[in-house]
Amino acid sequence: MMQISPTYELIYSIFLAVADDTYMLYRITFGTFSLACFLSYLWATYLVPETANVSLEEMDAVFDDRVGTMDKVVRGQVCFLFPPSLRD
Repeated sequence: MMQISPTYELIYSIFLAVADDTYMLYRITFGTFSLACFLSYLWATYLVPETANVSLEEMDAVFDDRVGTMDKVVRGQVCFLFPPSLRD
């Protein structure tokens, strides 16, 4: 029977410890990612309003945003800069 040196036993035991820690790190990383995906799914399913077949103006009303209305005002103010062929 062949004798294994203590150096190889030490290297092998360190390898096993590191491999076990690496496996645990992979499990923690995957678990964190899975939890983030599941929470994102719940958020998108239950908290984000449906926007299919909804106009931009209606979405502004849903989100209490006046950007679309403000864009129309600004466009009207700078409309003289563009020739009639490029206007809405």
